Amino acid sequence: MKNKFSHIQIRGAKTHNLKNIDVDIALGKLTCLAGPSGSGKTSLAFHTIFQESKRRLINSFPSDIKFFWDIPQTADVDKIEPVLPVWSLPQHNPVVGARPSMGDLMGLTEKLQQLFFFLGMNHCPEHNLPYKKSKHWTKFASTLKQDDSVLHIFLDQTDYKTHLKTSIMPVRSFDDDIKAISGFRAEDKWWEITRIKSRDFKDKVETKLNEMELNHFHGDFRIISSDGKLDTVLSAASERSCPKCHEAEAQEITHFNHLSPYNGIGACKECDGHGMILKYDREKLVKDPSLTTKNGAVSVMNYKSFLPWRNDMFKAFKRQGLDLDKPFKQLSEKKWKLLYEGDGAYPGFNDFFEYLESKRYKTHVRILIRSLKSEFLCPSCSGSRLSSKLNGYAIDANGLIFWHKIIGMNLGALLEQLTIIDKYCKKHPHFNKVSKVLADLLETAQTAISLGIENLNLSKKVKHLAAGQYQRVLLTKLLSFRGSGSLFVLDEPTLGLDENEIQKVIECLKDLRDQGNTVLVVEHAPDFLKACDEIIEMGPGAGIAGGSITYQGKPKVAGKYKFDIVKKKNFSNFIKVKDAPGPLDWCFDYEIPIEGITVVTGPSEGGKRQAVLELLENWSVDKDSVTAEIEVKQEFDKVISFAAEASKVTARSTVGTFLGLSTYIRKHFSELPVSKAMGLKEGHFSYNSELGKCPSCEGRGIIQIDMNFMEDVLLTCEDCKGMKLRTYYAQIRDGHQSYHEALNRPVLEAFSQVPTTAKAKKILAAMETLKLGHLSLDRSLQSLSGGERQRIKLLAQTLVRMKPSLLMFENISFGLSPIDLEAVYKYLQRLREQAHTLILVDQHPYLREMADISLEIQ
Repeated sequence: MKNKFSHIQIRGAKTHNLKNIDVDIALGKLTCLAGPSGSGKTSLAFHTIFQESKRRLINSFPSDIKFFWDIPQTADVDKIEPVLPVWSLPQHNPVVGARPSMGDLMGLTEKLQQLFFFLGMNHCPEHNLPYKKSKHWTKFASTLKQDDSVLHIFLDQTDYKTHLKTSIMPVRSFDDDIKAISGFRAEDKWWEITRIKSRDFKDKVETKLNEMELNHFHGDFRIISSDGKLDTVLSAASERSCPKCHEAEAQEITHFNHLSPYNGIGACKECDGHGMILKYDREKLVKDPSLTTKNGAVSVMNYKSFLPWRNDMFKAFKRQGLDLDKPFKQLSEKKWKLLYEGDGAYPGFNDFFEYLESKRYKTHVRILIRSLKSEFLCPSCSGSRLSSKLNGYAIDANGLIFWHKIIGMNLGALLEQLTIIDKYCKKHPHFNKVSKVLADLLETAQTAISLGIENLNLSKKVKHLAAGQYQRVLLTKLLSFRGSGSLFVLDEPTLGLDENEIQKVIECLKDLRDQGNTVLVVEHAPDFLKACDEIIEMGPGAGIAGGSITYQGKPKVAGKYKFDIVKKKNFSNFIKVKDAPGPLDWCFDYEIPIEGITVVTGPSEGGKRQAVLELLENWSVDKDSVTAEIEVKQEFDKVISFAAEASKVTARSTVGTFLGLSTYIRKHFSELPVSKAMGLKEGHFSYNSELGKCPSCEGRGIIQIDMNFMEDVLLTCEDCKGMKLRTYYAQIRDGHQSYHEALNRPVLEAFSQVPTTAKAKKILAAMETLKLGHLSLDRSLQSLSGGERQRIKLLAQTLVRMKPSLLMFENISFGLSPIDLEAVYKYLQRLREQAHTLILVDQHPYLREMADISLEIQ
């Protein structure tokens, strides 16, 4: 039956700053949401369409399944029809778990398990020969001396009576009490069935057992030599062993899940399948080795729990001849032995840690222990997460391809190995079972390489992926989707990509569209806007000035956005770098002008971060830790690197608390005559304080009602009317505005009548420059758009007082429209005028135009 809908109809969308808008999004098309940062694009795409679609999808599941899901709240919209199954690509990496790897996220791990299970087999790790089935006799015979000594073979008398089809009694028996072979006695446990000379054992044992029809017996035999020196029990069952050394297979693989690091059989026993282990970290025990021991270099001994032993530690250092007034890093290595093992009254770290582990049932102790530990590569599995019993599992494709190695390869190497398997394994009897799986793996690897992530390892932890890396990994998975009738909502999928990679993303999204799916993208890249089927522009401004649709239709041929660019052309000093390390062990040289703005471009994962950001950051910490030659004639006060990752913020984090502006408002209202008359302090105007927060809703402004198997219901608190504070505090006025009004109106309006300090004026001026004046102090950071959050973070990190410094930014254009970029550029100009040196690692073409110097790394 033909679908009666041609569009997704959204009616009465009022989420955040959306102004009760109605919009139709064409089904089966690639639609792009554009407009200034904060204009409502994310509110419409994610907080309305995606959130409501996901909520209804989860609610369609049985109660026992959806019970474990985090069901989104109902979106503030009157109608969405039709509601499609939905997939999303967020702006940031939300994963904090220690177990998932990049291969898991992409769905590659399970497919590779299937491929290896059907096409591979276990091999002897020493001889690389496949295990073959053989009796236990084979290995036992290889250990015997080739002489005339006699070996007696016994059966348990119960097995003898059950399995030996004869009425003849044995000649000999063996008793465990007297430990000797004697003439047959019926009461003895072991009855003899035959005897063979040692040199004939290998050739005759199978024949003898077959004659007695014991070839299908799977119990135990006992073999004892005449002199009693050899006494062993052997199983009659077959085992898989190496045909050369006869070493038995450590673990038989009977299901593809046995190859999984999430399975008890497949997981490394030391790290439990994590690939990393937690150990007490010297760098956390001694945070600043440039300090002297007396001045607190051994930072862990400054903790309240360890303070009583600090003087004992000092005495132990003196006894060992270690100078307390000398920088810790200059002391001999015996300092560590002393710190760990102790001396005299000082017990040592080992005793401290043992005591802490015995108290880890207490929450605060667990927090302390974790703060002193770091992740280190597991020595048993080297990060593969797999049991050592799987080290020999491999596919023979004109050479062995090992499972534990392929699961830790980068995507480029993976594609090479998959191509070899595809070439040489087509005649394998089980190839048809995994041909589709292999085709999917090849396609996914090829897509990943086209997006520039070929150097990322499958074993890399998801939580360690940068925002751009996480997006491209997840994008690779989404672009491999095979199906129709779904909705894909993506937030800036071009983050960190160059022009060629952007074109590949566009092609893949069009393929998704052509399969019968609907693709909705929040995007600012000019090339992307030209390639979509339809554009919906939000605006006209940000915050309360946005939330409306200003244009919907075919992509417009717009002129290039013109910036007022002031470039600095003459530089006298440079950061000169020679032999900067890049990927694949190649090196190159470059120069960065001091007190200038440099933009570094090049393919994603092409070495920009490694060769510039990481190199200069490591050099600033320890100049001896880098291999490159770096010449800098000017001393920097600070070297700071700003990444594009979204800060981990709580639900209570607001613009005011993040920038420190709320303090000025609280102080202003606490000093009013009416407040002084009531004895109010600043804490009475904070909903994070017991003095001021509404006791009914705990300062949240809403009451959350748990509905068990249904989504939770959120109701405005009746006592504080959503103001979060006790009502009579929130409604105190200064003659122009109430406290609640000051928190919820645009920040520049709120401070227009509030006396401030020079620092507050500096923050407000910077907010105006960055076009953030529309935000309110009480605006939750979680509700901000990506561009707003990026600029807030930029502002917060550059407000600190500092002398000329080196400031490095990665993907600073994240979430920004051309108008927003112009505001950021003006702010960067101001930083340059303060004699700071700025390095921007970014692909945006507008930033290349604005920069004083453009450095391309291929």
